Amino acid sequence: MDSADSAGAVDTPTQPYTFEDAWRALCRQGTFVGGGGGGGLLNGADGVSSCNSKQSGALVAFGVYSSDFLRDNDLMPGLDAYATTTFDSGSYGLIVTIGGTVSELQPIAKMGWTIQSGS
Repeated sequence: MDSADSAGAVDTPTQPYTFEDAWRALCRQGTFVGGGGGGGLLNGADGVSSCNSKQSGALVAFGVYSSDFLRDNDLMPGLDAYATTTFDSGSYGLIVTIGGTVSELQPIAKMGWTIQSGS
């Protein structure tokens, strides 16, 4: 779908920020776990990491994907909030919160992430 599609839906624009930028914005100091963190979430991701949010300490899991299908497939029921993006490199990003709220993810909105309420 084209971002100018008349149906009103808009694709997530690509953006130059990295996961490290999101980690810095969202993660409580000393809680980041890279290379497999994520509490069994985001099984379709090529890489997963996690931390506790600065705001409430809720679990925040980060996944990077080679396709938007795999990313969207990991949007399971029970997520409190999530954010998606497409990086300039062509990979796809997903950040989910468990036990948190949409406000946990607001610091990355200015970085081009699309933030949604969970189901």
